[in-house]
Amino acid sequence: MPVDNKRIAGPEITQPVVLREGKRLRKLLISSEGQPQDGRKADELRPMFLRSGVVSQARGSAYIEMQRTKVTCAVYGPRESSRQQEFSLKGKLTCEFKFAPFSCWQRRQHMQDSEEKEFSSFVVQALEPAVCLEYMTRTL
Repeated sequence: MPVDNKRIAGPEITQPVVLREGKRLRKLLISSEGQPQDGRKADELRPMFLRSGVVSQARGSAYIEMQRTKVTCAVYGPRESSRQQEFSLKGKLTCEFKFAPFSCWQRRQHMQDSEEKEFSSFVVQALEPAVCLEYMTRTL
């Protein structure tokens, strides 16, 4: 069998991405006794899978999978600003948050919607204090 280098070799046991028609089933995450419903002890973490370097064009990238949640993150840059009016003594951190079209109950459009823009701003607010933007002048 040929090896496919473009796919992430994830764990053997994984949750398939399935959308169900009709009502969303809401189940309690914690029982009345205070224990997680998935069989874990109160101090145990969910099983997870991590891999770094999954996007070859990015400066850095990572993939994380925890039960039905799958996230890919990539970092590009720094790159020089092409516009003169954007010159700044401090770099600028930008973020694009995007759900996969099939990841929600209603199919997402290709363009970023208001919820995704809001999540993008949350990520920028969370990361800006940790990034030394003063060392990256004229960069985006």
